[in-house]
Amino acid sequence: MSVLVLGIAVTLAGAGTLAYFSDTETSAGNTFGAGILDLKVDGEDDPNIFSWDVGPMVPNESRFTGYQTLRNDGNVTGELTVTIENLKCLEHGLEEPENVAGDKPNFQWDPDSYSQESGYGELWDQSIFSIYEDSDVHGADDGGVYDDQKDWKDHKIVGGYADDPGGGDVPIGVKIVLDSDFEPGETIDVGGYLKFLPDDAGYGWILDGVPNNAAMGDEVKFDLKFELIQK
Repeated sequence: MSVLVLGIAVTLAGAGTLAYFSDTETSAGNTFGAGILDLKVDGEDDPNIFSWDVGPMVPNESRFTGYQTLRNDGNVTGELTVTIENLKCLEHGLEEPENVAGDKPNFQWDPDSYSQESGYGELWDQSIFSIYEDSDVHGADDGGVYDDQKDWKDHKIVGGYADDPGGGDVPIGVKIVLDSDFEPGETIDVGGYLKFLPDDAGYGWILDGVPNNAAMGDEVKFDLKFELIQK
């Protein structure tokens, strides 16, 4: 019995290699790459970004800058912010009416001693400044497009009295969120609104008794830093 079993084992071993079914699939050309985070302002990059140039303004006058279009031109969602930086209110010398009003050289007339800006001018302290989003989509009669004007339908992102120690002022040096999820291909239109407060304004307490003539010839300058940051 043991001899027979051994003989069978030897015969199978010498019969050759056994065959198996098989099927091979190949995934070729695999890649991995970095995404693109690319913010465009009116279709441009630095240094070709817009500059607002508003003026000359007179007391009780309001101006709107029009809208600029920000677009996520990449393929990665990010958080879109704007920061107001390098705020200055420049005197540019004293006009005769400024001297008569009581303004002095190398001096900012600011009774509440609260200033976010550098310089000796008084114009910023007599202003309202706001940033708006164009949310006024029109109907089919005009193509369903956004307009270029600020009206009551548009969304105020941030703004108020330029100089308000009570906390209602415009934040300087602080990132202001325009869109927390700014997706690829998405756009937002933003613009600036300014008002030169008159001496007799009902909310004239913000002027602290400083007459409009003290701001004559003054100039406000600042930078707007737009950032798109990966979420």
